[in-house]
This record gives sequence, structure tokens and C-alpha cells, in this order.
Amino acid sequence: MLIRISILLCVLTLVCPNGLIHAQNLSSEPEYVDIRWKVGTEKTVSVHDTTLIYADNELLSSAFVKYSYKLKILNQKDSVYEVRFKHLSLASDLILNSQIPELDEAAEKFITIINEVENSIKKFEFILLVDQNSGFAFEIKNEQKFLDLMTQTTNKIIFELAKYFGENLDSQKRKVIEFKIKEELETKSEAILKTTMNSLNYMLQIYSFPYILNGTHFFETELESVDQINENDLSSLAKIEVKANKSNNTLTHRAIYHYDKAEMFEKSKKESDDFPSISIEEFAIFEEITTIFDLKTSWILSSRSTSDVIMGEIQAKNIAVVVLN
Repeated sequence: MLIRISILLCVLTLVCPNGLIHAQNLSSEPEYVDIRWKVGTEKTVSVHDTTLIYADNELLSSAFVKYSYKLKILNQKDSVYEVRFKHLSLASDLILNSQIPELDEAAEKFITIINEVENSIKKFEFILLVDQNSGFAFEIKNEQKFLDLMTQTTNKIIFELAKYFGENLDSQKRKVIEFKIKEELETKSEAILKTTMNSLNYMLQIYSFPYILNGTHFFETELESVDQINENDLSSLAKIEVKANKSNNTLTHRAIYHYDKAEMFEKSKKESDDFPSISIEEFAIFEEITTIFDLKTSWILSSRSTSDVIMGEIQAKNIAVVVLN
């Protein structure tokens, strides 16, 4: 049984891993945006994500997703913020492919029951601890409460399926079905927790990016993919070029990613089932993020991420726009 629930902040292109910062090698003494969030502040985060696939400059396919979540600063102790993260809507893709005929037959009839997994996520209020100095969430405080909720949801699904099958299944086959459901949802629960924290960090990581006002600054970092639900566990090294300028109380911050082309080419071939037969000379990757800050409140106002992957005649383009209100 395969259940895929995608709640990531930025839907990835075929091979481009939008990432989180893990290590930095600074070559000068740059500035940072100081985080001065007020306790009680609430923000609604809206995400518009578009993926376009071209072949010979002709559009082959396009996908658009829109979703949102709400943040609230609940508390601050020393240099740690307690932040509530609540999904208002999800970008979701639910797939059932159990290779068990009886379960596949019942899947469509019980899709509303399976959707309770998504409803559980939407209703749940994740409490994350965020480091004021870096802007990174490092712990989900109520992780066990979420896992308990997912266990309850799993048991309900199994109970409803048992009622549906009645006496049509022997006890051995029923045990196999129950095991597969529990195994998949337990695995996905852990991945949902990781992706929730990564989703917040993908937006907030920009606070840890050093910059020189009206100048250019470079630093090296290790990146990993946001999405842990679909096992998109790519990591890579990159040099980031940062340019920033200020106008009144607004800071515009542009980060350009410079990847190791050979490394990304080999990773792309390895991770993609349908990677075209091309030479490294026909491969290129580009990514940049432009973020606007309100320096009075230190909050991000908006962010636009653009990534392009060229694979011979194929071009994959992803544009993600994030707005905070």
C-alpha cells in the first residue's frame, strides 16, 4: 500500500532540491536580518507554486498548486521562540497502490476515510521551537501528540475497512492488510513531521543568509530537500551569491545558487527514472530566491523562488511565490 501526502512548502522540479542550510563558511563580516518578532503576532502564509515542463521551447505540461498555513508567536524564552504552525489548506496527492486486490477494490469507496489522514494534519496545531539567532526550527514540541493522533486515525481506517470486508477476508489476509496500513502511516507520520519543520525552515532559512549591503557576498553551504514524504532525500553542496539593497524600511535580498554541475548531473541521473540520455554539456541548473523584509518588524513580506533545470531539449521550470500577511 502506497500513500503519498505532499504538504511541502515548495513543490520541487524534476531534479532540483530546494534546501535547508546546515553549515556556513563565511569569508567576511557580513550583516544579518535581526529577528525581533513580537509575542502574539500572527501571520498567514500563502504559497503559489507553478511547475512548467518544456521540450524544444514547446510547453508539454504545467502544474499549479496553492496552499496556506498560519503562524503565531506563542512565547519567547531567552533566545527561543515557541511558534504555532497550523495548516489552513494542503497541496495533496493521495495514491493507493497496495497490490492487494481486495484493498485496491475498496480504495475508491473508502477514499473519504483515508482522507482523514489529511484532515488530521489540517486540524493539528504543530508547536515548533525556533532559534532567534538563526531563524531555524529545531524541534516539534508536541511531536508525540501528533503521532498519537495518527495512530488513532490509522485504527479508525482499519476498523472501517474491517466492517466493509466483513467475512470476505480470511484472518491471515486481514492481518496483512492491517500491517501494511500501519506500516505506511507510521512511516508517513515521521515524514510529515520532518517535512513540516523543513517547510518552515525553507522560508525562515533566509534569516541565516549573510549579506553585505549594496555589495555581493559568497558563502558555501550544504543543502537538503524539503520534502521527506516522497523520499526526495537529496543533499548537495552549493555556493550562494547574496546581493542586498535597502529602501526606507524595506530590505530586498537576492540569493543565487551556484551548484557543482558534475555532482548535480550524476545525482539527477541516479534519482530520476526518466532522465534523458544527454551529455553533461547539455545539462544546466539555476536557482535563485528574492526575499523582501520589513526591517521595522523583521518579518518577511514576500519571497519568490525560481529554478530552472535544462536537460538537453527538456527544460523544467519551477516558480514559487510566498506571501505573508
